[in-house]
Amino acid sequence: DKPEDYAQYAKSVIEYETMAGVPNAKEAVFFATRHRDDPSTQTSADLLVNPLVDGAQITKHAFRSRKLWGDDATKDSLLGILRPAAESKPPAFLFTASHGMGWPKGNKRQLAAQGALLCQDWLEFDKPTEDDYFAASDLPADAAIHGLIAFHFACYSLGTPQLDNFAHEPGKPPPPIAESSFIAALPKAMLAHPRNGALACIGHVERAWAYSIATENAGPQLLPFQNALDCILGGKPVGYAMKDFNQRYASLSTELANQLEQVGFGVAVNDLELANMWVERNDAGGYLILGDPAVRLRTGDLK
Repeated sequence: DKPEDYAQYAKSVIEYETMAGVPNAKEAVFFATRHRDDPSTQTSADLLVNPLVDGAQITKHAFRSRKLWGDDATKDSLLGILRPAAESKPPAFLFTASHGMGWPKGNKRQLAAQGALLCQDWLEFDKPTEDDYFAASDLPADAAIHGLIAFHFACYSLGTPQLDNFAHEPGKPPPPIAESSFIAALPKAMLAHPRNGALACIGHVERAWAYSIATENAGPQLLPFQNALDCILGGKPVGYAMKDFNQRYASLSTELANQLEQVGFGVAVNDLELANMWVERNDAGGYLILGDPAVRLRTGDLK
């Protein structure tokens, strides 16, 4: 939000790239909430996080993996990742899958906590409290996140647009969901941390849907996540690591354009199929990087 934040981030990146050693362990941590009567977190925990933890990318690059899943995915455990014990090094990579907090336009908490990570502490069907989610205000001053690349699979975890990307009624403009578009507070705080911050945060703008994990007709679609993990752990630039997400968005945009062209020609198209294509395309376009897309893990120096 301030020029000083940009300066701190630039300083942090330069120090990481030029320091004699790296402050991180060669470890990838996966944090996944899984609530009992919640199909969304069950899908992300079972069909996304588990395959990533068990996938070949971890062993290929000789990373250690740690999984905080279900009941273990508490706010305290997430704090312990970002502020490890004095004798421990923080991980080089963190992947979280959870709900992201959302508030309506005009709510005073929207700018400060939209996209905050809802942890396993939340008792389902109760109204979440500040004790249930991890927001920018929960990032401690003594956090040890220098050199970290974080990927947050959660609604609004990277930002919120001014207008709703999914509500669409013929002849009506999309409804506003914020006074203006803004970047989420947690990734900003992670990058500009005064003790030197994360290298980059990957997250989602707007709501994140299960289409990113599995589609009705094709089943699990994890290749973009798997390839991104492979690239990041392999020391490739984070911008390059996200190329499959960009290509998926382009492909879905082309498919949707072709369907809309058929509609224009008077061809009958199933409304539900068209709506699903719309949501899937817009969801795919929501993945963004906050930070320099050229940053990469110094994998040769990680131990």
